[in-house]
Amino acid sequence: MFKNTIFRRMTALVLTLALAAAAALPGLAVYPMPIQTASETEAVYLFNADTGKTILNQNADQQQYVASLTKLMTALLLLESGKDLNGEVTVPTALTQEFRDIQNANGTTMGLRIGETVRRIDLLNAMLIVSANDAASVIAYDVGGSVLDFVKQMNARAQELGCTGTNFTCAHGLFDYGNVSTAQDLAKIAAACAANQTFAQVAGTASYVLPATNLRKAEHTISSSNSLMNSESANYREYVRWVKGGFTTLAGRCIVAFAEKDGHTYGLVILGCDTPDHLFAECDDLFDWAFASFADRPLVDTQTVVTTVDLTKCRTEPAVELYAAAPVSGYGHADDIVTYSFDLPESVSATVKSGSVVGTATVYLDGDEVGTVDLVSPCTSSGARLRLPHLAVHAVAQLQLAAHRQTGQQRQGGRLCQRLLDGHRIVQGLALGIHPAAAQTAAPGGLVFGIHGPHRTEFFKMLFHIGVGAAAFRQIAHLVDAHCFGTSLCS
Repeated sequence: MFKNTIFRRMTALVLTLALAAAAALPGLAVYPMPIQTASETEAVYLFNADTGKTILNQNADQQQYVASLTKLMTALLLLESGKDLNGEVTVPTALTQEFRDIQNANGTTMGLRIGETVRRIDLLNAMLIVSANDAASVIAYDVGGSVLDFVKQMNARAQELGCTGTNFTCAHGLFDYGNVSTAQDLAKIAAACAANQTFAQVAGTASYVLPATNLRKAEHTISSSNSLMNSESANYREYVRWVKGGFTTLAGRCIVAFAEKDGHTYGLVILGCDTPDHLFAECDDLFDWAFASFADRPLVDTQTVVTTVDLTKCRTEPAVELYAAAPVSGYGHADDIVTYSFDLPESVSATVKSGSVVGTATVYLDGDEVGTVDLVSPCTSSGARLRLPHLAVHAVAQLQLAAHRQTGQQRQGGRLCQRLLDGHRIVQGLALGIHPAAAQTAAPGGLVFGIHGPHRTEFFKMLFHIGVGAAAFRQIAHLVDAHCFGTSLCS
């Protein structure tokens, strides 16, 4: 049991530390508020629950009364205690005054009585689904030995999770004075709760059947009044996974909700809203905005220069351009900026082969690391990285001119004309980004010969024979050697 408790605490800690780290990093974007809240004093905190990244922040660090959102911590401590949820608890006489105080404050209850025996799982469901205050008090006594000692555990756990503006004074939140937190702190507590599968299942339940007890002879059903999970409500959203709401006169309308769509999860905290209608409408608008504004998108392709590295042993090219060996995609907002960090040598030799891995780039989207990709020297295997396509176009023009001049010699020099046509297609293929060894002719004859071995020599002889100028000859040779053979990056 002890090991299980430690494991659950560590899992929750990892998630909440991610939230704390994301909130502390300076470079991460907090986007403009897409809606006007009912009140400027409302606290709103929307975050990516998968990464902990802050998305929206309005008054999120300001202390406010949190009403029944207090029960998130009560549920967390029960689940982390390792106690058997199917085990039974008898309501002690020590809670007599506590129950009277709840009744005097018109607090919601599940109707527990002193001496009644009930299962812990029933207490948890009643506390999260209908916000039963008496259930919270019984859980506090059961886990902490007394309500007062349990509250001490609540505050200690809040500190462990990195909460800096939280102070609990009761287990249910019905008594406002001194029972405060912030939207940002509640996000950390909610993230720890969400990491627990039992919590997510119970908090995402719309109704539950409470069994009979020693003092209650018939089972009865309890149901949530939360509009976000009521399929008959205009505020219903299919992607909402679980909700915990709260209300007192001083706290106003409060909510914590988690929503998941297409493998991406967001958490939302709203404190101090004025009416239920405004609260649920704001939840809908903010979740709708998040799922519409963020998407998986390509960040890096294999055709765009990522960076350069200096060349040595080369008099004509100071640096070589580097490309990503594979595309990289990431999830983010359309306005998020892509940045890199590189692991590269200071320089490379001009004899490095095309397509060689020179180093790596770590890709970041809005400051968040997305992944690492190899950086390679230019290569024409895909035909997409020709650095001098205008040279190929120039060669095509000269070949076309020479072919026109030699038309009259076709009978006597058919072999020459065929070489002219083949050469035309080869260089045209280079211009279009097609590797010579893979280019196909439109006319009969099948594959154009690849520029290698004896064909390479033949090709250069052909260029010389038709009068390609010395400068263009050197440039085409560079194009063939550097990009097709990879023997050198320097002409």
